[in-house]
Amino acid sequence: MATITKQRVGVTVNVMEKSVTYMSNSLFQLGFKITKERGLSPDYLVDNRDILERGFFTWLSEQSLLSLHVEIISPDGKKALERWDLKFDYSAEPDMRVQKPPVEEVKEVSRRLRTLPEGVTYRIVVETKPDASDIEGWYETDFFPFSQTNESSLPGWGFGNIFGKLLIREGSW
Repeated sequence: MATITKQRVGVTVNVMEKSVTYMSNSLFQLGFKITKERGLSPDYLVDNRDILERGFFTWLSEQSLLSLHVEIISPDGKKALERWDLKFDYSAEPDMRVQKPPVEEVKEVSRRLRTLPEGVTYRIVVETKPDASDIEGWYETDFFPFSQTNESSLPGWGFGNIFGKLLIREGSW
C-alpha cells in the first residue's frame, strides 16, 4: 500500500532588504578602497562605522539617499581637492543579477591621480531627499569649495532594487 502526499513549500525573499544590505556593505568596501588607494587613514570610517551604517541603512531603505560623497579636504581645511561621488538609482522592478562594486577600477583610477599632499583629511557627505529621516550623529553641512579639472566615471553596480554609479572628480590645487 502506498500513500501519496502533497507538500507545498513557500519561500519569500525580501529583495529590498537584501538590496539595502548589499549596497550598505558596498559603500564601506568602496570607502576603505578609496582611502587605501589615496593613502588616507581608514580611522574615520572605522571610528564612525555605527553612525555611517545607521544612515546608509535607513536612507537606502526609505530610498531617500540620493548621493554620497567622499570629500578629500586640503591640509588647510579650506577647499576640496577631490570628490568621489556615488549616485543612487532605485527601481520598483528588482534586477536579481549581482553587479559588484568597481573596487579594482578604483585602484586603477587612483594610480593616475596626483599624489595627495601631506595633511589632507576626508569626510563623508550625503545628499538626501527633503523627507529623509533624521539620523543621530549626522548633521547638515555644505560642501567645501571645489574647482573641478577632470572627471572619471566607473561602471555601475548594485543588486535588486538599488544601483550605484561612481564618479571621481579631480580638483585644481
